[in-house]
Amino acid sequence: GMSSTGDSATRARLVFAPPNTSGNSTERMTIMSSGNVGIGTTSPTVKFQTVQTIDDWTGDFKNYTANAYGLRVDLSGSSGTNAALQVYTASGNGMKVQNNGLVGIGTFAPASTLHVAGGTIRNSGTNGVLQLMDGNTSGGVKIAAYNTAVNANGYLAFEGYSIEYGRFSA
Repeated sequence: GMSSTGDSATRARLVFAPPNTSGNSTERMTIMSSGNVGIGTTSPTVKFQTVQTIDDWTGDFKNYTANAYGLRVDLSGSSGTNAALQVYTASGNGMKVQNNGLVGIGTFAPASTLHVAGGTIRNSGTNGVLQLMDGNTSGGVKIAAYNTAVNANGYLAFEGYSIEYGRFSA
């Protein structure tokens, strides 16, 4: 069922505790008087907090429509460099997308547009190509690492969009 707890003047929180098949009620969701909402916690400390205590997904957002949108985090009204998205891992620094557009993988203090710390950027496809491009699709330059069925040892090429300037082979 649903109940409100706290004294009659404050009603500190609203609790959703549906009964299970045995008829026993277990608290599942709490809305605090502050507006904080908690699922799996009786005392949420932020506006929306979920807590999972079993080996399963904590959240799942699905949209199967033809022109589907995913999940949006909108901090367009903020001018700081705080995290727009931060993912923690068991070892600590997972990934951080800052409000200023900097992305860190393996670091929560990215120093460039994409900052990968302590790891490798890998393309593991059998005909994989990893390209670093200048953003000019009509004739800029790119550095490309190729590993193809034709050249199993792979090579690193410095290219324009119509000219290969140099190549390093194994």
